[in-house]
Amino acid sequence: MSTPTCMLSGEPITEANNSRAHIIPSALGGRLKPFDLLTEDANGELNDKVDLPLIRAFQPLMVWIGGSRDSGKTPPVRMKDENGRSYEVNFNEPLRLSKPEYKTEKTEEGVRIEITARTHKELRTLLGRVKKDFPDFDVEEAIQRHQLVSKPLEGFLHTQLQIGPNVTFPAAFAAASIFAAYHKQSPHHSFAEYVHAIDAEADRSTIPMPPETFFWHTARPWSVADAKAAHVIGFVGNASRQQAICCVEYFGVISVATLLPYAKTTDFTALYAVDVISGREVSGNIDAALFADTPWQATHALGDEALYADVQDRIAGFMEVARKRELSHAIGDVFDETFGPADGKALTNDDISALSENLAVLFARIVGR
Repeated sequence: MSTPTCMLSGEPITEANNSRAHIIPSALGGRLKPFDLLTEDANGELNDKVDLPLIRAFQPLMVWIGGSRDSGKTPPVRMKDENGRSYEVNFNEPLRLSKPEYKTEKTEEGVRIEITARTHKELRTLLGRVKKDFPDFDVEEAIQRHQLVSKPLEGFLHTQLQIGPNVTFPAAFAAASIFAAYHKQSPHHSFAEYVHAIDAEADRSTIPMPPETFFWHTARPWSVADAKAAHVIGFVGNASRQQAICCVEYFGVISVATLLPYAKTTDFTALYAVDVISGREVSGNIDAALFADTPWQATHALGDEALYADVQDRIAGFMEVARKRELSHAIGDVFDETFGPADGKALTNDDISALSENLAVLFARIVGR
């Protein structure tokens, strides 16, 4: 058996330096990660230059839908309310301020100090700050008198998604070449040259665009996957064209394609789809007729109003799935808070009345937002 060669560095892959090639980052719910394609050093280079920017860009979507990772936990995303106050948001968890707050205000009676802490440790630290400025202040008494407050958010939280081509095109280009190599097909001839040319420390807006890579938002879906939210990557090799196209769709929101060389005498197709919520590989189909009838070129240019509208519609569909999941978990929490552990006890009229009241409060909060 011949020794595999790293598709990025050209070095022999050994048992000591073999590394899993994450075609879609596991931090975004990807699970396909074959060996024998990249050395550990090459994988690290790809992580820094391609994967990490993609993870940061799509982290809000992972948080909003409660996406599944094969290891670790998705960190919270920071969002601001209409007053500019920053919160940490994570799926099915209470909102938390991004940082504790310490405000002072001079009044006719003296100085008013308002402290908002997220933990008892933070509270004690901030009260120590008060003690430093006012030696007579009793920290222990203040701790005894503090109030734990939980209240629904008024208005909406906001953030900006940075999922443009400076992030998605390099990632999709790399994913296409790795997926092709995984299926014993040819990667893009400029794969290594392009990745090496990326400056991981440079402003993302200055990153060069990969060759033969473009938006692929077709009039009808180029694939169908059995999931409410999925990552899909599809390869179509056409013998008569002597060319292949590999399409990558992230979260069902952004779809990017790369053209690859293809010298085989028979056609070949491959598809991989992973359910972002469950983390399981799911079945899917490629629309072969669409690839036969549609020119293999950009469906839209950056800035096209039609592209903007399509992405908006896709995000709206994604958010509808996220909202339903959030509501389902919130209703489950109401049941748990009302009835406690599910120990087989019979429900009384009082239990049902309490449940109705608690659900009414939940729905009132939702409608109010």
